[in-house]
Amino acid sequence: MEWQKVLDKASKWNAEGQFEDTLKLLGASAPDRISGLSGQEDWRLAFRRQYIYAEALIFSSRISEASDAAAVLKELYEAGSERFGYAEDIYGCMEVITGIFALVQPDGDRREGLRKLGGILDRGHLPPNLTCRVQYYLAWADVQDYNLIDALCKLEGIGESGTPYEGRLVQELKRKIEALSELDFQALRREHRAFVEIGEEGARIMNLCLNAEGTLLAVMYSDGVLKLLNPEDGAELVLLAEARPLFREYTEYVSLAFSPCSRYLAV
Repeated sequence: MEWQKVLDKASKWNAEGQFEDTLKLLGASAPDRISGLSGQEDWRLAFRRQYIYAEALIFSSRISEASDAAAVLKELYEAGSERFGYAEDIYGCMEVITGIFALVQPDGDRREGLRKLGGILDRGHLPPNLTCRVQYYLAWADVQDYNLIDALCKLEGIGESGTPYEGRLVQELKRKIEALSELDFQALRREHRAFVEIGEEGARIMNLCLNAEGTLLAVMYSDGVLKLLNPEDGAELVLLAEARPLFREYTEYVSLAFSPCSRYLAV
């Protein structure tokens, strides 16, 4: 019972991000091997202890030590499963910790990590707190691959069941995505002025047409305005407003087409 209280305290510290406290509390005790365990309850306690310990090492970026801890955890899992039988909750914890470890270590097998985390999430048997953790790390992996939209969608799907520490991680990752997205938009403004000009127009775009040479861009807006733009820098070349009342009435039916020589624009 005493060990249960110790592990509850260590788990609480991990949830709050106090990983050094966890490592000091649990590090003094040598990892239990299956040969010294008298029954299934002892195995579960030993596995939980090693899981919390490995978790603290991973989250505090002590990857080399985490590798050794994960190896002991795997040994406990395999030997205990053989002796006491399969346990869904133990299996889920094992897949989560090894999947995360594969993602965060520099020479890890990212594909294997994603396979483990995606697979255990699809099974639908994880408790809410581990589900949140898996969703966070899948989003984190998307950010590493610059899949910002997918990452943001995963983060938006995370519920309120994560730990306080994971809540902070989610907010930090959202801010990082926002910063990266802003950098992308600034690059877009520098390199593609025409599309920025289109995006800043107050009215909705109804139709676009680029001439054969790619030197003219015709844009019809929902308010009936028709513009010719330079695709290179977004400069407005011609503003055609004379027929605006007519165009405004029929914008949803209007199509644009340049003649092959680009001297004429059919509306």
